[in-house]
Amino acid sequence: MTKGFDAHYNPISGRVQNNVRYQGEMPALYAFNKWMVGKGISLG
Repeated sequence: MTKGFDAHYNPISGRVQNNVRYQGEMPALYAFNKWMVGKGISLG
């Protein structure tokens, strides 16, 4: 089983959206969100 996700910016909603489906992908999503906020990019 692989873990990962895709994230993209939705210009209609103005938010970064992702395709996380499994609980095991949450640590990767957390790390991504922390990195984005550290770069000054609001996640909504």
